[in-house]
Amino acid sequence: MIAAFAPLGPGPAPSGVQCVHIGPDGSPATDRDGLGKRSHGSMRGAVCLIGDPLPEAVRVHVAEGLADALAIAARCDGVALAAGGTSGFPRLADPLATLSLPVTVWPDGDPEGRKAAQKLAEALRARGLPVHVAPVPDSEDPASMAGPGNEWRNTA
Repeated sequence: MIAAFAPLGPGPAPSGVQCVHIGPDGSPATDRDGLGKRSHGSMRGAVCLIGDPLPEAVRVHVAEGLADALAIAARCDGVALAAGGTSGFPRLADPLATLSLPVTVWPDGDPEGRKAAQKLAEALRARGLPVHVAPVPDSEDPASMAGPGNEWRNTA
């Protein structure tokens, strides 16, 4: 799957493009060189919107990557934003606050993902938004939770 990423709010569009390999069952896959994704341009602070237009959303889900956001969008109400990486999470707080919607942050199940998710959640709460951080198990991410052999655990 190829997706364009752009800043949420004013800014250049798109700022980057990402190609992510996804298996037939929706689980992460790799290309012939063993890579799961290739990115071109700037992903920092950029997102890819998956789902209904933001003005029609009832909830916003934020995930670290495209495969995770696709898995979430397929199984949860609202729209999913695929962030270009956890380093861009802090830049999302102000634009998300302008939407005035509940937010669920879906971290990867590792210390870096959890730390970035908590920072974003704290920044959103400071701006008055209701925020939930989904409890993703260690060594998993939302896409792997939806993969073969795993029953989807919609924790939003």
